[in-house]
Amino acid sequence: MPADQVEALVVNALKARGLRPANLNNGRELIRSMLVRVEVAAKTIKVSAKNKDDEQQDIEGVNRQFNVSIPWSKRATKMPRELILPVSQPANAKPKPIRVEDRARLVSAIGRSRRWLRQLQDGSAASTAEIAKSEKYTLRQVNLTLSLAFLSPRLVEAAVAGRLPRGIGITSLRNLPPEWAQQHKLLGLSF
Repeated sequence: MPADQVEALVVNALKARGLRPANLNNGRELIRSMLVRVEVAAKTIKVSAKNKDDEQQDIEGVNRQFNVSIPWSKRATKMPRELILPVSQPANAKPKPIRVEDRARLVSAIGRSRRWLRQLQDGSAASTAEIAKSEKYTLRQVNLTLSLAFLSPRLVEAAVAGRLPRGIGITSLRNLPPEWAQQHKLLGLSF
C-alpha cells in the first residue's frame, strides 16, 4: 500500500474540513496531533480524528472525535503497455514478424486445440474436464485453448508460415469472435 498516497489523502481531507491548528503547518504534524485511527478498505479510507481546535471537552473530559470517509482505490500494479512507433518510421512500414519461439508455441496450441475438439466431437473425451485431467492442464487452460480451434483458416495459415505480426500470439488469439472477418478486423489484419 503506498503510504505517501494515503497520507496525502488523509491530510487533504482533514484540511478540507477546515482543521488547521495555528501551530501546525506540516501535514505529518497535523496527522500526529489529530489522528486517532485510519482504516484502509477496498474503496474508502475511514479516518477517525480528534478536533484539537475545540478546547471544549465533553462531559467525560474527552476531546470530541469525528469521522471522515475518503473515496479511494489502489493504483494498478501493472501498467498497460502500448506499442509506440518511432516518429521516423513511416505509417505504411511493415511490422516485424512473430518471433520463432512464439510462432512455435502458437502453432502447437492450435494443433492441440484441434485435437481436443476432435476428441469432444467423436466422443473419445466426454468433457473438457476429462481432457484437462488427462493432459494435466487446468480446465480454464483447456477452455481458452479450445477457442483457437475456431480461428480463421487465413490466421492459421499466417501463423504456420510465420507471417503474423509480432505481438499477436496465443493470448491475443484466444476468445476471438467466431466470425472470421471480425477476427481479422479486431486484430487489425487484412488478408
